[in-house]
Amino acid sequence: MSGRTDKEIARPLQEILRCVEAAAAGDTSRVPEHWAADEVGQLSQATGRLISVLARSENLIYHLAALVESSGDAIISHTLDGRILSWNKGAQRIYGYSAEEVKGQSIDILSPQDGGRQMRQCLKQIRNGEKLLPFETMHQARNGRHIPVLVRVAGITDSTRKMIGASFVAQDLTGTNLLPSKNSEKNKAA
Repeated sequence: MSGRTDKEIARPLQEILRCVEAAAAGDTSRVPEHWAADEVGQLSQATGRLISVLARSENLIYHLAALVESSGDAIISHTLDGRILSWNKGAQRIYGYSAEEVKGQSIDILSPQDGGRQMRQCLKQIRNGEKLLPFETMHQARNGRHIPVLVRVAGITDSTRKMIGASFVAQDLTGTNLLPSKNSEKNKAA
């Protein structure tokens, strides 16, 4: 950068800083325009590439969030000890609890009939790196109603592949006759 004055360097650096601050505030439409071959130009280009990646990532996140939120199935994320982190509208419809009511609560609230034993077993398997097959079970809604559900549980990893939580998807099977009813069990015994 020989021969350049502090003012000549400061102006593009201030522009880069304004673009970074705008991106941090959610405006990814601004990118630096200093494209010289010097170090400041290289910094400007690298900043522009990072802002572009951030914009693509944000778009993907919003798209995935819309898919989760619009699902009719219950989609719940929780910590490895079973504390609920997220709860979509499908979960609210199926179980009757709002997201605000359950965030931070134990996932065990869905299966009080076994004291959450089945969910704790699933979490143990997830922590051990095991893959779980979908399974049918009975859950309980806020109003006490028993709900037959098909459950899929999978681990959630961070960017280093460290297990940090689990996702839980429950499909309401009410009316599908996939689970044997008490009456069908009585009929078999008769």
